[in-house]
Parts: sequence; C-alpha cells; structure tokens
Amino acid sequence: MSIRVQEPGVIESGISPGAAARGPKHLSLISAAELMPEGRETPAKSITKAIHPSRNIPLFPGMTLARSRVHEVMGRAADGFILSVLAAGSGPIIWTGRQGRIASLCPLAMNGFFDPARLVTTACISRKEILWATEQALRSRGTDMVVAELTQGPSLRESRRLQLAAEAGRTLGLILIERGAQSSAAQTRWHCEPASNPNNEGGLWHWQLLKNKAGQRGSWQVKWKERGSETGYVHMVSASSA
Repeated sequence: MSIRVQEPGVIESGISPGAAARGPKHLSLISAAELMPEGRETPAKSITKAIHPSRNIPLFPGMTLARSRVHEVMGRAADGFILSVLAAGSGPIIWTGRQGRIASLCPLAMNGFFDPARLVTTACISRKEILWATEQALRSRGTDMVVAELTQGPSLRESRRLQLAAEAGRTLGLILIERGAQSSAAQTRWHCEPASNPNNEGGLWHWQLLKNKAGQRGSWQVKWKERGSETGYVHMVSASSA
C-alpha cells in the first residue's frame, strides 16, 4: 500500500510546493469554534465532546489506542497502521512533516480509509518546525488526531512536551518514524511490516507492539477489511504474546 506519489504535485491544502515556499512559514491551526456552522452558537465543552469522544480508539478486538497520548509507529507498513487508526476517528486530522514528504501525500489513496476532507497538512522546513507544529496541533481542542513524520524518533524531552500537549488537547498523536526510535515518553511503540502468507494474499500486515506503558506487549497478523460504502475495519488473523 502506498499513500505517496512519485512526483509531488498539489498538496491537500490546495497549495503547490512552490506557493507554500513563498507563503507563510506556518499554517494556522483551526480552533474548535471555527469548526461550527456559521451563526450557530455551541458551548466549547459541547464542541470538544463532539470532536473527542470519551472512548479510546478501537484498533482491533481486544486492542485500543489511548486518547490524550502519543504513540510511535515505524516499519515498512507503518502507513497502513496510521490509516487504520485515522479511519476509526471522525474529526479533523493534522499531518505535519517536511515539505517533500507532505507534498508527496496522495489523498485519493486514503479515500478507502477516511474522508480526505478531514485532513489538513502542514509542510515544515526543519525538525524543529515539525515538533513545534505538532505540539500546537496536539494542544488544539479543535483537532481529533495528529500525525507527525520524523526521520529520527523524538527524544525523551521532545516526547514529554508532545505528551503534555496531547493531554491538554485530549488529542491522539501518532509519530511516524522513518529510521530509528529513541528512549521516549510515548505510550506505545509499534513496528509494522507487510506479512508474508502461503496464499500470496495482499493486504496482510504484521504489527508488533514493542512498548506499552499500560499493558502487555505482543504481535498480531492483521488485514484491512472493506465494508462496502461504510468505513472498513482491521481484522485480526492471528496473535502471539511477547
């Protein structure tokens, strides 16, 4: 599964890479009040409750991801894990990363998982900017989930700041790590790879939970199942405890 295009064109926000470089350095984050229809007054608490349900995010039977927490994801099939989590939500998504990576995202490839209209991308020019934008997005009560792409995983200090921001905003953070992870304050850390199978059936993933502050670790072989016009779901094929 690929959510990237080989030759980046127009990014999801409708700004070309060249225009983004000429425009403001940072995109403005949407406040909860701005998400409501014009002329309709709704208390802030009601808005927050609508965007952030009290339940955690269901991943597959017996496994959920905690809200108000940051989770790390790595491996060749990390994109599939990220999309599966985003599919379980319903509110706005902010995706941060370096300009080239953000420009290569293909919203049409995500359409089988969630409505791309939920997605707001933020193109940054440095790791420092990515961390800053991610922290602001996590802290925003108008955001449901935040994805941050980093070459190297966050340090303990960086991850603590992100964790505090997620708690303040009641958001769920996903850190997509390209290379190596560091010692961090993340709630969980997942390593995701394509799963080989004797029937040569596509769409199978092997998800390994390397770190879990709240429970047992383990590994699972899963498959994304389509449900017609409804949002699909993750089907667990097999499991093993760590």
